[in-house]
Amino acid sequence: TACEDPDKAPIVTSDSAIKGGYPRFAGDVGERNINFFDIASSTYTYSVTFYDGVNGDRVMEYTLELTYTDVNGVNSAGPIEYKKYSSSEFGTDADGNKGVFDIALRATEMIAAVGLTEAQINASDRFTISTSILLDDGNVYTDDNSAAAVTQDAFQGLFTINIPVICPSDLAGTYNTATVPWC
Repeated sequence: TACEDPDKAPIVTSDSAIKGGYPRFAGDVGERNINFFDIASSTYTYSVTFYDGVNGDRVMEYTLELTYTDVNGVNSAGPIEYKKYSSSEFGTDADGNKGVFDIALRATEMIAAVGLTEAQINASDRFTISTSILLDDGNVYTDDNSAAAVTQDAFQGLFTINIPVICPSDLAGTYNTATVPWC
């Protein structure tokens, strides 16, 4: 014989699971980095749609927090609220999903937002955008409280964007090399 006790359910079912949401990567333009030699022109633009089971209808806000990590540890700053989009600012894609499109992350604006100047930026520094969504039930979802599977390739959840400061190089040409035995 067996008895069912719903208060001691051994597994989470679809009916008992918490239904949240996440921003889903919907495309980008530009390089996801800052060119140390051309900071003024460095812009990364991306778009997200919202997954919440109802085409993004439950998402009330999409927030971007900005953190700057100085490779030398001197000028690190953040996190600070960088941008916030309310549901009245959301667009709709061709499939009927609500989202925010063409979010421009300009290097000069991010530098100013953390209270620095271009002269204080170093190669290997990093800007990090951490995103969150607020649903109509008051729950906030971030990378910290979302399943790891959401940020994998299949679901394309986009809660964190790392933007490093790089020194690009042009190594075009022909180079003569020689191998020297080490031992």
